[in-house]
Amino acid sequence: MCRWLSFTIGAVCALLTVATIALWVQSYWRPDAVVLGDPAHVTHVLGSAKGSLYYWYAKTVRPDLWFRSQPGTPQGPEWRLDWGYWDVWWLLRVSCPHWFVFLVLIGGSLFAATPTVRRRHRHRRGLCLNCGYDLRASPERCPECGTARGG
Repeated sequence: MCRWLSFTIGAVCALLTVATIALWVQSYWRPDAVVLGDPAHVTHVLGSAKGSLYYWYAKTVRPDLWFRSQPGTPQGPEWRLDWGYWDVWWLLRVSCPHWFVFLVLIGGSLFAATPTVRRRHRHRRGLCLNCGYDLRASPERCPECGTARGG
């Protein structure tokens, strides 16, 4: 069970890492955004522009003027966490550079791969896969934890 969870987390992190790299490169040529909601009331925006990933939550204070002005995209890789009123909007803006997301996802992939690497290492050296005890003298069961010898 734990191996499948570790494998799944590692695979998801690896796929998200590849997607982050693609968005990172593309963000310098063309901004991308996914907009959810009705712009006249509440809007969620998740986007990528100029080396930054950003999220906005925008709520219109004056629904009759929602089209008047909208916040722009980040102008470069930036860290941002701010909220408040901006023209006819109440905004929550969060953004971070793509390289930060890349490092977090690579760390997640490495963390998820650690148990698999450890098990392979233990198997090759003739150690118990569960606790790492040397099984050269006891070929059937581990005397430390009682696990049957695997492989």
